[in-house]
Amino acid sequence: MNNAYIDIVGQYIDRPIDDIKGLNGGHINQSLLIKAGTSKYVLQCISPAIKGESLPDLESNYLVYRAACEADAPVTDSSPCGWECPEWINDRDGQYFHKDVQGKTWRLYRYIDGDALTPGEPYEAGLALGRIHRILKNCDPGDIHSVFPNLHNFKHYYEEYLTTECVGSMRDYELEDVIEQNATEMLGIPVLTGSVIHGDAKVSNMIMRDGHVVGFIDLDTIMTGSVFDDIADCTRSCCVDENYNSVPDKVASLLNGYSEATGMEITNEVAETAEYNLIKNIFMLGLRYYTDYLAGNKYFVESMPGDNLKKARRLLKGNKFML
Repeated sequence: MNNAYIDIVGQYIDRPIDDIKGLNGGHINQSLLIKAGTSKYVLQCISPAIKGESLPDLESNYLVYRAACEADAPVTDSSPCGWECPEWINDRDGQYFHKDVQGKTWRLYRYIDGDALTPGEPYEAGLALGRIHRILKNCDPGDIHSVFPNLHNFKHYYEEYLTTECVGSMRDYELEDVIEQNATEMLGIPVLTGSVIHGDAKVSNMIMRDGHVVGFIDLDTIMTGSVFDDIADCTRSCCVDENYNSVPDKVASLLNGYSEATGMEITNEVAETAEYNLIKNIFMLGLRYYTDYLAGNKYFVESMPGDNLKKARRLLKGNKFML
């Protein structure tokens, strides 16, 4: 086992460490599963994109969300399981965040046991998304400090793409033609604000148990924005085909689950708004991967060299962007 990791964990808990292994799936943060006796924890390195001055905002958002979870209604017919909020652990100095000798910032929280990450039906994903939105309604938007305020801002990412120089890579001119042919339409999609949202509400950030979602992880993206941004993230993660085109039956199932949990009527206007935001979401993510590729892969972690460009091509070339 890596002694450096043992030393960091030792800042939080005073017990022997039995095992440390990597947790897969994270594109931004490095996460490790820690086993100590009968207890399990997640040790997570905070993304370099989150600067030190933003750590108090991360902590504040977490505490606001935790309080909202505690205030949420008990188990209901539409939510047959309880709701899990990750429990962050304080270090020896009473702080959630610990900086190591290399200047990296870490946190530790209790691991929540669960089943497979993918819900059996999009309906369950929609139900879960509606549940967390109902919880987040208990949060005052004024108490939320968005650590990534431009997370769903297409204009921001398009301007970043336009000003990014190519660093040691070949430009993909066919991909850039797709971007230019569709950017104006993406910029024209109305932007809604005012709600507190998860910010990265994909299925892989849901905790499953006994066939039901019982909570969300990766809370660093909690922010004010549009519930349709969360709906788009959730839809992209479980209701599209291999070319990222939406599958109507799956989308309808997800929206029905969301309606069940929130009471929102799924009118034609709501369904259309959800579809437009899904299209923008897919296009924007492809643009982000391509921009990061041009910049030298500084943000998204690659499992293999060239992954970011491949993802950009799949997102931008596979889908037919028609509004």
